Amino acid sequence: MRKTILALALAMMATAVFGQRMYQGDYDLRPGMSYREYSDYYNPRLYQHQFGDPYSRFLAGAASFFVPGLGQICDGEWGRGLGFLAGNVGLAILANGHKTEYYDAYGHKQIEVDGAWSMLQLARIALNIWSICDAVRVAKIKNMYYQDIYGRYSGIDAKFEPFFSCVPSGNQQNTAALGMTFKLSF
Repeated sequence: MRKTILALALAMMATAVFGQRMYQGDYDLRPGMSYREYSDYYNPRLYQHQFGDPYSRFLAGAASFFVPGLGQICDGEWGRGLGFLAGNVGLAILANGHKTEYYDAYGHKQIEVDGAWSMLQLARIALNIWSICDAVRVAKIKNMYYQDIYGRYSGIDAKFEPFFSCVPSGNQQNTAALGMTFKLSF
């Protein structure tokens, strides 16, 4: 019984590692698609880094940390990146309008802010965090698309899949058969 459970567990792990498709469904993926066309096909939580991925998640996140939208621009999504950058600059300008600077009688600089200033700064921080997360997400999805296209057009596809079957044996009894299949396509 332990051997059967162990074999079943190993078969499930092998399927999870080797038999998992990157995208759900049977969509018409082709080279040269725009990000908008294939972004809904992929779940970035399923991303697994592979050697040769063209987009760096770390670089995209770090770039968006220092300049909101720069990570998206590094990933090749100019419109998306410029949108985050413009939103950040717009909120900064609005927040600066709710700040008053003056000098007191002793020549010391005084700054007064109202309630809208703090709300605009919180919105700006939230936009910056969203920009970082979105840059990493874009890099993951673009890498998944690249892996899928590269894998589909490489010419070799290998899959491991478990199987479980009942095989008839003597005296009207069935015996359980458990194993792994290996499929290699050229």
